[in-house]
Amino acid sequence: MAILSICPHCGVRKCNVEGCRNPMLKRGLCGGHYRRLLRHGDPLAGVTGRGIPRRWLLDHINYQGGECLIWPFAKDRTGYGRVWNGRHMAVVSREMCQLTHGRPPSRRHYAAHSCGQGPSGCCNPNHIRWATPAENSADMVLHGTALRGAAVASTKLTEDEVHEIRALRGIVSQRDLAKQFGVSNSQICRIQAGTRWTHL
Repeated sequence: MAILSICPHCGVRKCNVEGCRNPMLKRGLCGGHYRRLLRHGDPLAGVTGRGIPRRWLLDHINYQGGECLIWPFAKDRTGYGRVWNGRHMAVVSREMCQLTHGRPPSRRHYAAHSCGQGPSGCCNPNHIRWATPAENSADMVLHGTALRGAAVASTKLTEDEVHEIRALRGIVSQRDLAKQFGVSNSQICRIQAGTRWTHL
């Protein structure tokens, strides 16, 4: 920790951590260092050195183990690892797939996991391959990681309601069903035709 510093130009007090130029927020620290102090008990803890995650990724390109290789650094809210690729933050499994298998055949291809552990941060190069959207979706169903039906956060219907909608086909009009269940006419049509909620 350095002695309290004040910017000579604007008079704003700066963070006490040596080399930090951010304005002081609390207890002599900027927001970032103060949050680390609260979380780890040390304002310098919990920081990964620049370039270390990328080096770790490059060091594991030739990984030969059969078990999942879990990304030990930053992950997004879905559990997938994230790494700076020199241009932007990228999904680790996609970066690993590109490093080991070359560029994707198209922009629509996914880095698919044969282990089904992408949401756990797996980046084992032997578990990842380029796959079309349909192939990736099939993998997700196979591994039980596909969000379907009521598991999708934005869904308005329950499985029981879908069964009821299908049972009322030809008895109650689609317009009336749409009003009753608070969805569109086209949604009712697709449910009754079997192109939505296909797993039921």
